[in-house]
Amino acid sequence: MPRSLFVNAMKPFPWKLLTLVGVLAAVVAIAIYHALNSLQIVLPPQTPTIESKAFKPPPNYSMLAERIETLAYREPTSEELKEEKQYNREKALALSSDLNDPDPHKRIGAVEQLAAYTSAEAEDLLTQVLAQDTDVNVRAMAAQTLDTMEKPSLATIDAVLQAIEDDAPEVQQASLLTLERWLNNEPGEAHRAHIVQGLKGKAQSKRLGKETREYLQELLRQARSG
Repeated sequence: MPRSLFVNAMKPFPWKLLTLVGVLAAVVAIAIYHALNSLQIVLPPQTPTIESKAFKPPPNYSMLAERIETLAYREPTSEELKEEKQYNREKALALSSDLNDPDPHKRIGAVEQLAAYTSAEAEDLLTQVLAQDTDVNVRAMAAQTLDTMEKPSLATIDAVLQAIEDDAPEVQQASLLTLERWLNNEPGEAHRAHIVQGLKGKAQSKRLGKETREYLQELLRQARSG
C-alpha cells in the first residue's frame, strides 16, 4: 500500500463529522420512539361481566298492576275534593274574559275548555252564553257542552229547555241532545219530571223546526217508556 494512503487512513475523523452523525442518530432514535408509540393499541376498559354486577330481581308486574288499579279506583279524600272544586272554580272564572272576545272562534274555544272544569261557575257561564251570545255556533257549542254537567240545576235545565226554541236549528238540536243525555243519566225523579214537563210544554211550539219537533216527540216517547 502506498504510504500516502496508509497515512490518510490512519488520520482521525474530523470532530464536526462525528458530531453530525451523533445528531442524526439521535433524531432517528426519537422518530422511531414516537412511531412506536403511535402504533400502540389502546384497549377499551373492560365491561364488568354479569357475574360481577349486583343482582337485581325483575319487577313484580302483578304487584305493580294491583297498585295502579288501587290508585285508579281509590276514593278521593274530602280535602282532595275540596281542592279540585276550588281549582275548577278558578279555571272557569279565568275563562270568562275569553267568552267576551270579539272573535267567535276564541269564544268557542273557551266554551269547550269549560267542559274540563265542571263547577257551578262553569255551568252559569255556559247558560249565559247559550242565552246571550250572538253567534249561532257559539250558542250551539254551549248547549252541547252543558251535557258535561252531571247534576245540572233546575235553572240550567230551564235555560236548555228555552234554547229548544232558538232561531237556529243547530242550537235546537244541540239542546235536545243535552236534555236526552240528562234523562239517560238518571238525574233523579224531581229533575227527570222537570225535564219531561218542559219538553211537553215545548212540543207544540211553532218556533220549532220539523226535525226538532219530531226529535222532541221521540224523546218524550222514550221518557214515557222508560
